[in-house]
Amino acid sequence: MNDYRRELAKRLKTDPSLSAIGVLAVDPGAMPTNLTRRATSTVQRVAMAIANPLMSIVSKFSAPNGHYRTPAQSASDVIRAALDTETLGKRPDGIYLNGHVLAECGPEARDERKCEVVWRESIGFAGIGEGDTVLKEWR
Repeated sequence: MNDYRRELAKRLKTDPSLSAIGVLAVDPGAMPTNLTRRATSTVQRVAMAIANPLMSIVSKFSAPNGHYRTPAQSASDVIRAALDTETLGKRPDGIYLNGHVLAECGPEARDERKCEVVWRESIGFAGIGEGDTVLKEWR
């Protein structure tokens, strides 16, 4: 388990009714999907029309945990993270998985000030207000 806590995990630990909840992060890698069909620019749509098939091919030939993964590979990693109590423990907490591999998150993700800024801005972007969460230390 990492000796640092991300913002949600840190806030959960201060709330006695929610302190048993663990926080685990999974990096799914880059995936070729049809989500890019919503691109607003023609240049973006053309670029993704070329990139998506290439990424699919690269993901098939790269290591199982390479930078490019199929949606099925990434979904498998998320399911494993949710169900693998043998490797990750009964209640995993403070764990970061790069695909299916235990890893350390990057230095920016360990920067406490940056984590607080991301939390605060996310609350604003999501429009979360008083009464929208049971988390006591949500601000």
